Amino acid sequence: MWRTRYLKPIDGKPAIYTIAGYPNIGQVEAREQARKVKRLVGEVIHLLGHKKAEQAKAKRNIDGLTFEVVARQWHRERLKADKWKTTHAAKILKSLVVEWSRPLRN
Repeated sequence: MWRTRYLKPIDGKPAIYTIAGYPNIGQVEAREQARKVKRLVGEVIHLLGHKKAEQAKAKRNIDGLTFEVVARQWHRERLKADKWKTTHAAKILKSLVVEWSRPLRN
């Protein structure tokens, strides 16, 4: 777990803010988030409320994702990186269209 210590701006008591689990984010990103936390404390922002708002925002972004959206984005990125020939890319896209138009089975 990545954590950072800070002093609560209201009463000056020490507190610990949990950033995230180790495998989910690396050391560089954890340090950036720790700096952001300390900046927010300096601005006297309630960290727990801020964290919950950020999580809700991330959840809204995830809820809008569908298989089709993710598949088209993945296909576009692979095509930009010149990983496929044009004919192969067309076959892949065709098979993806078949997959996302197929009804889900129990």
